Amino acid sequence: VEHNDGPTSILRSACDRFLVPGLTIRLPRRLPQGKLPPDARVTAVIHKVHSRAPTTPNWTKAHPGQQLFRGWRVNTLEASEAQITFVDESSVHVREQTLIIIFGPNSRVSRRKTSKAVLERGTLRARLGELSKRTDLDVETPSARAELTGGDAVVDVDAERTSRVSNHSGLPATVTSKQTGRRVIVRAGMGTTVRRGRAPTPPRVLPPPPTWLPDHPTLFVNVGQQRGAIVRGSWHASAKVSRYRVEISDEIGGDGPRASTSVPGTVSAFELRGFPRGTYAVTVSAIDANGLESARSEPQTIDVVSLELAQPSFVRSPP
Repeated sequence: VEHNDGPTSILRSACDRFLVPGLTIRLPRRLPQGKLPPDARVTAVIHKVHSRAPTTPNWTKAHPGQQLFRGWRVNTLEASEAQITFVDESSVHVREQTLIIIFGPNSRVSRRKTSKAVLERGTLRARLGELSKRTDLDVETPSARAELTGGDAVVDVDAERTSRVSNHSGLPATVTSKQTGRRVIVRAGMGTTVRRGRAPTPPRVLPPPPTWLPDHPTLFVNVGQQRGAIVRGSWHASAKVSRYRVEISDEIGGDGPRASTSVPGTVSAFELRGFPRGTYAVTVSAIDANGLESARSEPQTIDVVSLELAQPSFVRSPP
C-alpha cells in the first residue's frame, strides 16, 4: 500500500522484517456508531431513576432493559435505587441519591477486560462474581480510585467528597488517592477511607455481619384490599455500630433491589409496608462510625400471602 513506501515509513521501520510477499494483514472491522453493543444495561429500578446520554442535556426516566453506552449517566433520586449490569455480567447496585457515569470495559495488558465507572456521589455495591469467573471493576471517585477484583464491595462518596471502600469478599482491592498517589491494599473483610488531598487510611477490620434473631417472623399476610402487607424483622444488636441497612430483593441471591431502609445503631428491627404476595429475601448490614459497611447477613426468606374477605351470608332458619 502507499503508506508502506519510503524509508521513513513508520510501518516499515517497525515491521520491515515481518513484511514479506504474500503476507495477509487482517484489520479489525469497526462497527457503525449505531451498531455498537452497549457497555451496560439497567436491570432493575425502584421509584425515580433518571439517565442521560453524554450528548444530551436532558434527563429521561430510566427503565429496566435500557442500554447504557460509554459516558451515560444514571442518577437515583430520594428513596430510589437501580441495578446496572455490565457486559461481563458484573453488576452494581446503585443506592439512593447517587450519580454514576458508565464507561464500560477496557482491555488491560493482560488482555483481561475491566469495567469502569465514575461515582460522583452516593453509594454503590459491586458484585463481581465468583473468582473462577473473575471480573474487575475500576471505580473512580472525586478523591480515590478503587480497583476491585472479584467478590463484593461497597464504595461510598459523601458530601465532603470523602470516599470509603469496604471490601467484603474476593481478591484484595487496590485503593489509590487521586491527589497524593498513595495507595493501600485492602483485603477481604477490611475497609479504608480516602479524604481529598490525603492518603488512604490504613485498612481496618469491617464490622461483622448481623445475625437474625431465632424468632424472626417469616410469614406475613395481606388482607382484603390493603395496599400490600407490612413486613418486619429483627436481629441481634451489636456494639460500635452507627447504623444498620436492610435490603429486600425478590429472590434468594438476587441483586435486583425491591426496597431498603436504614435504622440507627440503637435499633435492631425494621418495618416496611406495601409488599404484594410473593417470596422475598431480606439481608441486613452494619455500618460503623467511620462509615465502613459490613458484608450482608445471611438472607432471610419471607413469604407474603393474600387473604380475601368474603361477605357473610345468612340463611333464614325454617319456622
